[in-house]
Amino acid sequence: MRRRWWVALGLIAVVMGIFLWQRSVNRPPEVVAVQVKRGTLTTPYSAEGVVKGWQATLSPPASAQVVEVLVREGEAVRVGQTLIRFWEQDLVSAVKAAAARRQAALNALREAQQTYALTRAQIQAQIRRAEMLVKEAEAQLRLVQSGARSEEIEQARQEVEAAQSAFDLAQRDAERAERLYQQGALPRAELERAQQAYRTARARLRAAEARLTQLQRGARPEELEAARARVETARAELQLARTQQEGLKPLQERVQIARAALREADAALQGAIRARELRALTAPRNCVVVRIHAEPGESVAPGMPVIELTDPQSLWIEAELAQEDAAKARAGDTVQVSAPALPGRRWEGRIETILPAMERKPDSPLSVRILRAVVKLNQPPPELRPGMEVSIDGEGSLGKPTLLVPSDAVIEEPNRAYVWVVENDSVHRRTVKLGYFTYEYTEITEGLQEGAWVVIRGKEQLKEGMQVRVKHE
Repeated sequence: MRRRWWVALGLIAVVMGIFLWQRSVNRPPEVVAVQVKRGTLTTPYSAEGVVKGWQATLSPPASAQVVEVLVREGEAVRVGQTLIRFWEQDLVSAVKAAAARRQAALNALREAQQTYALTRAQIQAQIRRAEMLVKEAEAQLRLVQSGARSEEIEQARQEVEAAQSAFDLAQRDAERAERLYQQGALPRAELERAQQAYRTARARLRAAEARLTQLQRGARPEELEAARARVETARAELQLARTQQEGLKPLQERVQIARAALREADAALQGAIRARELRALTAPRNCVVVRIHAEPGESVAPGMPVIELTDPQSLWIEAELAQEDAAKARAGDTVQVSAPALPGRRWEGRIETILPAMERKPDSPLSVRILRAVVKLNQPPPELRPGMEVSIDGEGSLGKPTLLVPSDAVIEEPNRAYVWVVENDSVHRRTVKLGYFTYEYTEITEGLQEGAWVVIRGKEQLKEGMQVRVKHE
């Protein structure tokens, strides 16, 4: 009985196994698919570099004796601050003499300019007066040549008539006063007043008649000749005044000579001042004193290092990009900087400049080619010092934005590359053209559209048109 039971169970197990095997054989395979997206392919790169900084070594331009050292090693100094003074007494008198010569040249220039300006103003005033006289003389000549106008003659005739009326009245008054005086009815003073009025009226009448006669007759030849003579005289005076302008040329030349002398004196003074300033070393920028190589009383030769300076705020990194990373880095990329001397510390920087040409790495036993780049730190830490070795890590873009797929989705053969595209739960082989690629992603330049689903896992046994079970990522 028990044996039959075990046989039945065995038969049931065999039947179930056959059923499950047939079901698994007919079930579509499962694949994992991702969507094609547009983006820019990025790839990491790294470089080695050395921290650089502004440094300067100052030396005297000529032999000199140190008089005073005004700073200490490690001291921060400001631009223009005097660091070391040399003996300069021999140049003090030279500066004073040059300044005196410049003042004398300036005074001479001012005197020449004043003389020229005054003479020029006088000549111009004479020319203006002479021009005015010429205009007046020419106007008088035109008046004499043209004669009196009819209005003037009519006015003169009316003046004669008025004078005649006044004369007739004065004559009657004088005759009446004479009779009254003979009769003793009028004082002698009144008679004399009446006689004076008569003589005045007679004179005015004669003057009015003479003017009327002259206007009616016109200018006499001698008057016309006199008017012409006045015009010639005025023109001659104008020509003489204009001729005097030629006398301004020597005065102008004197001004130019004085101005040139002032320029020479200025140059001499500035040269003396510069020579005196060269007897002192000053800070060319805000910086820190690193080392001092001279002491007071010591004589130094030209070109001999006297003081060394550095600027801890002006740091940059000179990086060496390997040849295989040269196409990845771009000016403007943000990078991370670390230093073996400061483990665990990282600083953000930016590639400021990439030199245009590859070059051979110095001191390399092999022909290793590198590309130099300059990296600026956003906030240089005080612990980072010139000469330190650093590492630079960045991420660069390859090409322009395009379609990207995971590199696992691409199947490459000798003459082509293709991907499996999922459409309506079935897969189809799609030939594509590839661009740049990295370990994670590959650029697709032709053959796909954005939004398509491609298989990245489970593609080993796929066939064209096969039904699949899709798991999206």
